[in-house]
Amino acid sequence: MTLTSLLIALAAAQVSLADQALPGVRLCTAQGGGLERARGVQRPDGIYWWPRSGAAVRFDPAQEVTARQRDWFREERDLVIDGQTWRYGGQTRLDDMPFRRYNLPHAPIDGVPAITPMGNEGLQVLVLLDPVDCLFAEWTREPGGDD
Repeated sequence: MTLTSLLIALAAAQVSLADQALPGVRLCTAQGGGLERARGVQRPDGIYWWPRSGAAVRFDPAQEVTARQRDWFREERDLVIDGQTWRYGGQTRLDDMPFRRYNLPHAPIDGVPAITPMGNEGLQVLVLLDPVDCLFAEWTREPGGDD
């Protein structure tokens, strides 16, 4: 057995049958490059685990860049994106609809991962606020607005 296969086997073994019985938690992450959503579990000790490459690995929410780390979110400021003014519209959780089918990638906002719901291109952008339970901050723009 190679070291790599041993590590994969150990990682896979870290989520027990008891862990699998725990309620699932939605995780939205950009740790793999683009923003994606996955199901994970939270153990009673508070540690999150999520599937990666056929194994379960520890998920550390502190590794995510989020809007909570930016003054513009904390102060609910307007954002200028592509020369247009966007207004803060609150917070939203993404439901269980297929994530990639209904959301388009958007360029990061000040380094924070963002998406645009299909059909709302140019009108709404969602910026990652909390990777656990897929909480996003929303900025909107009025149709035909030419700030």
